[in-house]
Amino acid sequence: MARVLETKPSRPGFRYVHLSGKFVRQNQEEKLWFLDKPRKIKGLLETRALAFAESHATIWETFIVKPGGIAPSSS
Repeated sequence: MARVLETKPSRPGFRYVHLSGKFVRQNQEEKLWFLDKPRKIKGLLETRALAFAESHATIWETFIVKPGGIAPSSS
């Protein structure tokens, strides 16, 4: 992907938005009580996406969003 974006310098940078979750863990050595593999895999993706964005800062931005709860309006 980086090679494609680098060949088109007139294009604006690419923005990658990753929707994550509260229980995702980037630390692969951490001991988890439940759903350890999916949580660690998602954390590994976050780590690699951030590293890729750092090494290709001129053409790539990464945003990791961890939404909170939604409170209903009290009408």
